[in-house]
Amino acid sequence: MGQRYSERADNDDERLVSWKSLIDPTPGRFSYGGDKSNSLQVFLWEDGDVPVVRGAPWTGYLVLIERRYQVVGDASTDVIIYLAIVDSDQGIYVTYSLADGAPRTRYVLTHSGEYQLQSWSNKTSTWDVIWKWPSSECSRYDFCGTYGYCDETMVAPAVPTCKCLDGFEPANKEEWTSGRFLAGCRRKEPLRGCGDNFLALPGMKSPDRFTLVGGGRSTFDECAAECNRNCSCLAYAYTNLSSGRSGGDVTRCLVWAGELIDTGKIGQERGETLYLRLAGLDAEAAEHGNNRTKRITARIVLPILGVVLLLICISLAWFKFKDESRKLLLDWETRYNIIKGIARGLLYLHQDSRLTIIHRDLKAGNILLDAEMKPKIADFGMARTFGDNQQNANTQRVVGTYGYMAPEYAMEGVFSTKSDVYSFGVLLLEVVTGLRIHSRSQKGFSSLTIYSWSMWTEGKTEILADSSIMDSFSPDEVLLCVHVALLCVQENPDDRPLMSSVLFVLENGSTTLPPPNRPAYCVRQSVEQNIVTSVNGYTTTDIEGR
Repeated sequence: MGQRYSERADNDDERLVSWKSLIDPTPGRFSYGGDKSNSLQVFLWEDGDVPVVRGAPWTGYLVLIERRYQVVGDASTDVIIYLAIVDSDQGIYVTYSLADGAPRTRYVLTHSGEYQLQSWSNKTSTWDVIWKWPSSECSRYDFCGTYGYCDETMVAPAVPTCKCLDGFEPANKEEWTSGRFLAGCRRKEPLRGCGDNFLALPGMKSPDRFTLVGGGRSTFDECAAECNRNCSCLAYAYTNLSSGRSGGDVTRCLVWAGELIDTGKIGQERGETLYLRLAGLDAEAAEHGNNRTKRITARIVLPILGVVLLLICISLAWFKFKDESRKLLLDWETRYNIIKGIARGLLYLHQDSRLTIIHRDLKAGNILLDAEMKPKIADFGMARTFGDNQQNANTQRVVGTYGYMAPEYAMEGVFSTKSDVYSFGVLLLEVVTGLRIHSRSQKGFSSLTIYSWSMWTEGKTEILADSSIMDSFSPDEVLLCVHVALLCVQENPDDRPLMSSVLFVLENGSTTLPPPNRPAYCVRQSVEQNIVTSVNGYTTTDIEGR
């Protein structure tokens, strides 16, 4: 495996220290090593204890990873480094190994304060810098101020820059615009107390000044509860440290009670999900809670309630697909309000209702519009309820409408709130595009989800907007809706967002949404036999005990 090097960074005696100057090897101003208070993160310091840049708290991802670097000026040479974390009774340390045949490679802390990975070039007889830390100006410690973060996922030639966390805005907009970020960001809406919910921000570098709780054995629910019951807790993050010394069952729960500083967006591989306490995540959804009894009863007395609703409401499907002239009444502002209204209703069913309600047949035909174009979720004949501790269920009799059904439900009969999230994503694409889920006008693509995904990956999202809204739509809002929809229709249910996050993003925008994975696609013939489906817009169901 070529050269081998190990690095321990537990205390001041084992720090890597820079030279005083390029030609003076006496100890210099900069040092690199582990956090003084715990071994979960590393720092580059100046003058002993002034942080220059901080690494993300260890998430367990670096158990064994291969990194490939291109040597500058030598297209035929790559440097492949294997990194592994060793977690033993003597502490945690990182080992670095080079692939056979790799050129001489070293880590160097320069006298100017850069931690560099250098590779020897036989052509020029010099050390080429193939990686350095800090990698960008905004990744320096607390460069973006409180509640600001450095977005390091931006693709070249774009330069990483400071942004505000979701739910926050620049504290000094004039300074922020001019490129000065020390004032950081402030909340758009003050916290109300323990009643506020948490927004999931994936792919983040967790902030500094955290408190480690749980003793290394907490579950995710226990970690969330630790923060929920403390009204001063502003955020939390939970990770299962897969290479822990106790056979992989060591967990890590971090909570923050003070201002969040030195945060970044570093991507799914190295980052983790930060749960941020925000006001207003479910404020508007509470409007749907005033008539809880009627909503729950709707599952049982659907035939009567459905007749009443149909007398005073018009189905969204009729507006979207049955009458082209009527589609013109649905300008972009109206559609966007309908989308958010559906999200609020679904959030109520999943979170604010006394029992968690899974609709299982969310589609355009089951969205009714009143005279003011406000949406109502109808037809609860297939709905199921969950108790407080239930996360999912399985059925041998799949009911619903093909195309709107999540793949795990259509293929395996497993349903949960994330099944409804999938259906919402499909519905969202239909509202934006004006196309049916199985429309034949999608240029040869197998479904609307695959068509939308293809346009997204090709950077052609704007052509997805329905032609009838071209004079009224907001490109940024359409882009946001398509992005959210593609996150909702991802194949893995765990990758799909919660409706609380969906509603918050739709109402407030977001700069921290992760890129979506390719949407799920099921072959129709393989699932049709066991599905109780819909015909001509009307749902056929069997009565089954709950």
